[in-house]
Amino acid sequence: AVVDARETLRAGPSYTADTLRELQAENPHAQLYLLIGEDQARALTTWHAWEDLPKLAIICVAARADSTGAKGQFDALKAQFPGLTVIHMPPRELSATDLRQRAAAGQSLIPLVFESVARYIDQHHLYQSA
Repeated sequence: AVVDARETLRAGPSYTADTLRELQAENPHAQLYLLIGEDQARALTTWHAWEDLPKLAIICVAARADSTGAKGQFDALKAQFPGLTVIHMPPRELSATDLRQRAAAGQSLIPLVFESVARYIDQHHLYQSA
């Protein structure tokens, strides 16, 4: 895995579709995968240029521990996003939004993330307001 800072370095709003286009241009023969949580999958049609996402990457959705059994929602999403794949794994009671809020509040992220990840977030003041 490699940390790619393009979204933090981009001036103005940063959109997933733009990042995927850039990655595709840099790696024309690569198959890209977009990994998102179930909460984001439900909101996918509100994303900027959401219609382009299935052309740019296979969308992989990880279930949430608090899921209400949204199989019908996934069936509807699959109709809009033919490449959508559900990741079968033990769901976790954790979201990126929750992690960002905890970091912004100065709360410990351990054991929610690896210690090295928590240290990196803290050292670089990620998700903290200026």
